[in-house]
Amino acid sequence: VKAAEEEFHLQVSDEFTPTCTLVLNVSGERAETNLTPRYWAQQVTSCVQFRKCMATIEQLKPKMLLEVGPSDVLCKLAQKCITAPNDTGVVPLCIPTMKGNQ
Repeated sequence: VKAAEEEFHLQVSDEFTPTCTLVLNVSGERAETNLTPRYWAQQVTSCVQFRKCMATIEQLKPKMLLEVGPSDVLCKLAQKCITAPNDTGVVPLCIPTMKGNQ
């Protein structure tokens, strides 16, 4: 796993500064700083902290969730977790960027 993480790190050379709110699967927390190549390498090999992500998302009260990844599995799970409107009266729309067969 470490070898794959190192190889990925070598391929991703730039930092990424989010321009929208991101919830990170590695920590389940909101991204507060630039995302380094080391973070992205770690993200590829780490466990998804889904419960923590959902708790953070509930606090943020978004209107929309965008799953950035190779499938729509987390979007489907999120839709099952968030079934009632938040205190702003909104049930977030969940949109995957890709589906498993694409």
